[in-house]
Amino acid sequence: MDEREMAKALDWGRRVVALQLEAKFGKLSDKTRRRIAKANLFALEAWAVDVLKASSIEELFFVEDNVDQIMEHLHLNSTRQYLLRALKRQFGEVPESFCRRIADAGSADLEQWFDRLILAPTTLDEVFAPA
Repeated sequence: MDEREMAKALDWGRRVVALQLEAKFGKLSDKTRRRIAKANLFALEAWAVDVLKASSIEELFFVEDNVDQIMEHLHLNSTRQYLLRALKRQFGEVPESFCRRIADAGSADLEQWFDRLILAPTTLDEVFAPA
């Protein structure tokens, strides 16, 4: 797609999304109009589909507004799962007290515990010892 075609597609997409939003939610705020005007083609395509199931404009934009927090949350949960799996392989069943510590831990603690696990400790206490 050349530059002219892209500009046309963006203009068309912005019009479609604005019309969909107005039809469903009424008059758009200036903030929403600015957001639509700045959107790339991928966002416009997603909004054009998602507006059909959204119950508010805020809901439509929620994921985009919170993508960094959502990604961090997903990363932490994945890291916790991998750490628990690795601990179970190394030591067998992991006591609930350690599971709670993992569930409450931030990324720095999780990283430290992974680093310690790589050094082949002989007990869980060695992994979770204070720094």
